[in-house]
Amino acid sequence: MTPDDVLAWFFTRLTFKPRFVLVNKAAKIRPGDTVAYPYDDYPQVGKLFSSGIITQDGETIDGGGLDTLIVLGKITATILCV
Repeated sequence: MTPDDVLAWFFTRLTFKPRFVLVNKAAKIRPGDTVAYPYDDYPQVGKLFSSGIITQDGETIDGGGLDTLIVLGKITATILCV
């Protein structure tokens, strides 16, 4: 197993124009953390709270919406592309 294989096991890169984020799939997620999740087959970023997720648009996903939501991991870095 190469170092790149180890990094790929724990981290995922998601691209959002004009930036990308690194998602740590192994990190423990707590309320207040910024997380990545897929919504309608598109990667999204939001802030996790005990009652739901606040999206970047300011909307809340809670209740039944959380039942089908899969959190990909904790955002550990945001890289702005030039």
